[in-house]
Amino acid sequence: MSTKLAKGEPFFYYFSGVLLITVVFAFGMNILLRNYHLDSPMPLIIAHGIAMLLWYVILFWQTRQIRVNNLKNHMQVGLMTIVLAIIIIISGVMIAISNFKGEGEALTLFGNFSGLFVFGILYVFALKNRMQSAIHKRLMIVASIAMLSPALVRILRIFEINDFVTLPFWLLYMAALPIYDYKKFNKVHKTTLLATGFLLLILFGGAPIGMSEGWSSLMESIFRSN
Repeated sequence: MSTKLAKGEPFFYYFSGVLLITVVFAFGMNILLRNYHLDSPMPLIIAHGIAMLLWYVILFWQTRQIRVNNLKNHMQVGLMTIVLAIIIIISGVMIAISNFKGEGEALTLFGNFSGLFVFGILYVFALKNRMQSAIHKRLMIVASIAMLSPALVRILRIFEINDFVTLPFWLLYMAALPIYDYKKFNKVHKTTLLATGFLLLILFGGAPIGMSEGWSSLMESIFRSN
């Protein structure tokens, strides 16, 4: 089969590559520099790390398959992501709870839960709309951005920068798809609006909950009472 780039919008191919590079750099540098703390069991961390890396590798691979017009392979590999998404969500929740037990950071726990929740919802809708390319690929990109915060936090920790500085960097990734839509179509695609709006609503709209005493007390009673 010819490998000539034939189909697909280049943005999704290159942007998925940027996401993969970000994740590899973030976790790779933290491992090399031993700039991490472990509150979760090592096997769980390894399983989650491998699943996360595979997600972004497959995302990049999938956009490549569309670019070379290999739709059959794209669809076959896409089915594998169902198991991968389940592993990411379950292991991510377990790690978030374990870290909360060790650190007691209720806001961080809310952020981790929110990111995984948005990822799961957008992924389900992406599967449901897998035959509608314009919708499917936008949902997959935004779902992947929803999980990006931990990687950005680790990049900042390499340079000993406060974790909260993650937000403006994360928003740059969020802005890329709407900007692309507007430049290409003179309007933002409806799916982009709905997906990014949903993500921002959950994270920012829910922030007062995550910072509240009620949330902290509830999480303490559930996960740190013993």
